[in-house]
Amino acid sequence: MRNLKALPLFLLLICPMTLTLLPSVMAQCSLNCLDRIGQRKPVCGSDDVTYFNMEELLCQKKCNPDLRFRHNGICRSLWS
Repeated sequence: MRNLKALPLFLLLICPMTLTLLPSVMAQCSLNCLDRIGQRKPVCGSDDVTYFNMEELLCQKKCNPDLRFRHNGICRSLWS
């Protein structure tokens, strides 16, 4: 039971490394989708990002499983 006091310190030391690695993993995942860019047929994703075409959106979905197709065409800004 005495090791439980050391657990929060351990988590503080490990979590920043995990948070630092996560963006680079996501960036690499996104870079792998660059070869999917072909004919321009923009589609809007559920993350309000306009993707070059459906193939790119589906590739990005491998990086972000919650990503969904919203509509064809560019995403409309909330402020426009």
